[in-house]
Amino acid sequence: MSNNIWRTLTIQDILNKILHKEQKDGWMTWISYFPPIPNRRMKIVIGTPAFGGLIHTEYFNSILVLLADKEIQKDYNIIILTIKNDSFIIRARQEIVKIAINQHADKLLFIDADIKFTIDQFRSVVSCGTKLVVGGTFRKKILQSSTLSYNIKTDIGSEIRRTCGSYSSTPKGWYFLKKNYADEYGCIPAIHIPIGFTCIDCRVFDFLKSKIPYYVSDQRDPHKLYYSQHEMYDMRTYSFFNSSIKNHILETPDWAFCTLCRKYGIDVWLQTRAVCTHVGSVPLIFEETFT
Repeated sequence: MSNNIWRTLTIQDILNKILHKEQKDGWMTWISYFPPIPNRRMKIVIGTPAFGGLIHTEYFNSILVLLADKEIQKDYNIIILTIKNDSFIIRARQEIVKIAINQHADKLLFIDADIKFTIDQFRSVVSCGTKLVVGGTFRKKILQSSTLSYNIKTDIGSEIRRTCGSYSSTPKGWYFLKKNYADEYGCIPAIHIPIGFTCIDCRVFDFLKSKIPYYVSDQRDPHKLYYSQHEMYDMRTYSFFNSSIKNHILETPDWAFCTLCRKYGIDVWLQTRAVCTHVGSVPLIFEETFT
């Protein structure tokens, strides 16, 4: 059975079975049925928006090390996909999603062009049991402040501030967060995670696309003037990463995607074992030195 047929049957099963909600820790959650991916070599698309057609050398070196690892090659079929010269990162991300789905990928791992990562960090986000959306984090590009990019559930964040007197995104708060809240995979339930190092099960996109608007992709043959209805249908691109205003706050496309997932009962997880280096003119490394 092909991957595509298997995934179609799975989504049909989901649509048939999402019939009730449960109250858990004060959160209303849809009960969904995403069975584990079969035990085989997993197909993963690494998607990177490359504004101006450029990537950082640290990102490039990380990719080379990953692809040269024999154990990684044995376990995963990795495809590298970049979208170049698109100044609109929302559109670039959504184009990557469309291509990953068309290639029948099991998972899509977004890695931004200014992220340095390790093999262990790669494994930590792609191999988390049945979790569907798992992302690492990295320092915000603010030289004066060593804080990480994410939002965890309010009750957890409040408890950390009361206990250690610091936000969870600071070195002291991060140490306390990992020690007391991470599960066996190193994951913590989150409200928002940055998409710049996030792995998403492609069945999530299949499930969500009926609930959001779409547009026709502008990635097309410049010499072709006419497209049939069938061709136009295949060019549909869904608005998964759409910046929006929520509770009078302007959400980034990353935050808005996480909100969309949680709205339909898909949990978002922060991977504490994947704190990547945010590369710029100065590499932004989060020093986990607090003990």
